[in-house]
Amino acid sequence: MRTKLTPTFTSLKMHQMLPTVVEICERFVAVVQKDLEASRATSAPETPIEMKDLLARFTTDVIGSCAFGLDCNSLANPNVEFRVFGRKVFTERRHGRLVFGLVQSFPKLARHLHIKLARDDVSDFYMRVVRETLEYRDQNKVQRNDFLNLLMELRKESGGGLTFNQIAAQAFVFFLAGFETSSSTMGFALYLLAMHPETQKRAREEVQRVWAKYGEFNYEAYKELKYIQQVFFETMRMYSILPIIMRKATKDYNVPGTSHVIEAETTVIIPADAIHHDPDIYPEPERFDPDRFAPEAVEQRHPMSWLPFGAGPRNCIGLRFGEMQSVIGLAMLLKHFQFSAAKETPIPLEIDKESFILASKGGIVLNVQSA
Repeated sequence: MRTKLTPTFTSLKMHQMLPTVVEICERFVAVVQKDLEASRATSAPETPIEMKDLLARFTTDVIGSCAFGLDCNSLANPNVEFRVFGRKVFTERRHGRLVFGLVQSFPKLARHLHIKLARDDVSDFYMRVVRETLEYRDQNKVQRNDFLNLLMELRKESGGGLTFNQIAAQAFVFFLAGFETSSSTMGFALYLLAMHPETQKRAREEVQRVWAKYGEFNYEAYKELKYIQQVFFETMRMYSILPIIMRKATKDYNVPGTSHVIEAETTVIIPADAIHHDPDIYPEPERFDPDRFAPEAVEQRHPMSWLPFGAGPRNCIGLRFGEMQSVIGLAMLLKHFQFSAAKETPIPLEIDKESFILASKGGIVLNVQSA
């Protein structure tokens, strides 16, 4: 499955999907500008805006379009089904922690007991969306440069292609892994930039310089947003959306330089967040410093000292897509707006202890003004 899906995330595919991301970014900017205009009409001296939900709606629209080929438009209407059910995945669990722990620790037993993690209404919604989209595309011979189109092509493979259930499962995972992780990281990044105005100024200067050169955010412009990328990387170091990474040994492995053997079928837990906050690797780990990810600084560290996407043959298959939508989204926002702490901004941010992934408790309210 991994081998079949890898072609979805090549540089060429990113090049093809980028205009869609930029178009939805422009809608995002328009929504924020509308809020600013409404604030000016009331003569409010400041415009605090809750960015966390807006960012989730932005990434919902991006993933909905690039994965499912659907114009969700949750930016304009936060109550569209795609946004409602996307929120439910993370806020309304089917089971408590005990059952979730059972599934993680004993997956074969959980499978034997037919334990589901997703709620029935959530599963039914995504199965229906995929089924209706496949039927429409088949009947109308629709071709798009998106994830679902590749899955449809894989149905035709000799020797048995993908089944409908496999297509629906992969589309669901793409959506699940793509919208909440990216929106949370972007929210944390804007918070950090609001707390560090000099860093924000430097980031905005890069955006203005790249925009002046290209006049748009095309793929070449995206590749030149080096400092924005460093901001993104440093944010993921400080706020590791997946604090641990779980892997299973496929065969016995002798740990080099020791007598330890990790036996086949053993689950290994890699503490990514602890590594990211190790002062021996990152001095003053609580300090926000995007220059940690300047090329010369990265070269001096062990390649496994930064693991937000995992590493090796089982790293995040969509890392290029996640990085692209986040970097372009941040660049577009910084081109048009400046961000600062509002009276409602929690300092420091409080982390939601009930969330499956790392997330702030409540929203992320920031003062926003036109650049």
